[in-house]
Amino acid sequence: MIYNQDDYTIFQPLLTKYRYPMKKLLSALVISATVLFSCSKEAKLNRKIDGEWNVTTIDSEPLVSESIVFKFEKDKKGEGNVLITETGTTSNQAGSTTYTGTYTLNEDTEINTILTSDGGTQSLKFIVSEYDNNTMKIVDEDASIYELEKK
Repeated sequence: MIYNQDDYTIFQPLLTKYRYPMKKLLSALVISATVLFSCSKEAKLNRKIDGEWNVTTIDSEPLVSESIVFKFEKDKKGEGNVLITETGTTSNQAGSTTYTGTYTLNEDTEINTILTSDGGTQSLKFIVSEYDNNTMKIVDEDASIYELEKK
């Protein structure tokens, strides 16, 4: 087909009329998709935290004669139940301590827990410094760094 300048001028009003509304529509779709599919760090962490996590190291030292397992069960957005089980051998005696409680997440990826055990009730705060689907690093109030792997 041969390009004819007259054909272009005939369709020029039609092209101009519909060109800008399409840009507005496309812009609205892009903005809507961005808002719809983006979420906060808290929401992303809440999806990934659910399940059992083994502590592999504390301050880069591997756990040798003990194990610590965090079990998070999300209940609703940013909240859920937590079970922490410490099992170890001290003075050739095996022992186990279990802490049960609840946790809440906030926008700064802090895990605030309220735990109970035979020794009473305590609250602990952890900051999640890194996480993905299978690993997580948390820092406690004493600046100890826990590296966890998902079971």
